[in-house]
Amino acid sequence: MVNSDRVQETDKDIYVTMTNSIQDFFNNTIWTGKTYKSQEKINCSVIIAINQRGSSGYFNASLQIFSNRPVHDGSYITPVFSFHDKEFDFEYIEFQSIDFQKDSYISNLSSVLAFYAYSVIGLDKDCFSPLGGTEEFMIARDIAIMARNNGYRGWDSTQRRNRYSVIKELLDNRNKDFRLAFYDYHINGLDIMSTDLEKGKVNILKSLDVFKKFRELFLIQTLIEPKVDEIINIYDQYTTEQQKNMAKEILTDITSFKSDSWNN
Repeated sequence: MVNSDRVQETDKDIYVTMTNSIQDFFNNTIWTGKTYKSQEKINCSVIIAINQRGSSGYFNASLQIFSNRPVHDGSYITPVFSFHDKEFDFEYIEFQSIDFQKDSYISNLSSVLAFYAYSVIGLDKDCFSPLGGTEEFMIARDIAIMARNNGYRGWDSTQRRNRYSVIKELLDNRNKDFRLAFYDYHINGLDIMSTDLEKGKVNILKSLDVFKKFRELFLIQTLIEPKVDEIINIYDQYTTEQQKNMAKEILTDITSFKSDSWNN
């Protein structure tokens, strides 16, 4: 979870302790009031790359986070969220617990980790129910607002490609149709393909057509681009030429996808 390859140190035990502390923070914090079965738990991975270690427990790092969810029949995992946060500065004292409270700021480390925890939970809920993650997104926004006043990078509300912009776009009522299409992509697209392949493909195309209207959003990069290979596989093998061309046109329009990724 914590990669210290870029840091020139002989004693790196602190990074083992840091990894354990962060894992404990994610796994042992009660994020919602709901009790989840083991099969309902979200599959999420976090990689923190340390760029520099300063004095007094200061660290400059980047954070990569990925989450996914199984499709209905359980035979396939679909990516949900992928983001590389290059503005992650924090303070960490070895063996000191990482504390967090929803209604107050304690540290940038706990704020960033909690922000992503609630964002991932909210996105997972959005995949299963229309606008289902709104409550978690609002908590993440509140965390961002409290953290913004403490001088750390990544919380600036005026930037368009940082962690705050993800939650800002998700809660913008003008983007409600994007979130509803994201739900449809999973529930009425991927989740029914094992029983009704054609209907699933048609519904995924409908969602892609909605995403096209939001091509300028940062959400396209963090939520849709991770699905490009998945979409290519669906419309490269199990589809008509017309559906394939429609999917290719939309992906070319809204993502960094290159059309030569398709088989001819």
